Amino acid sequence: MNDADQLATYLDDNYRVVMNRLFGSTEVNIMSKDIYLDKIKTKEYGGDHRKIEIESITLNGTIASAKVLFAGTKMTFSSILTLLKNENNQWKIVSEGPIVK
Repeated sequence: MNDADQLATYLDDNYRVVMNRLFGSTEVNIMSKDIYLDKIKTKEYGGDHRKIEIESITLNGTIASAKVLFAGTKMTFSSILTLLKNENNQWKIVSEGPIVK
């Protein structure tokens, strides 16, 4: 999604991207919601049309995890999403752990 304002409605305020050894790094890097949305706004991230395939979902009350494949022309990655159901019964993504394929 290339619309940062619309994307923000799906993300919990505590949203984080946890990047473990991504792009050849040996480090764990954690990116906050604000930084992630800024990268979408400035077009540093996004801009690729991706096919989305939900590979699995695990539900545990008001917490869920999903393994999702994002296949694009520039990059394909698999990600584990953790979602929380809020007081308004809306699911929000609280964390994402991507692995580039």
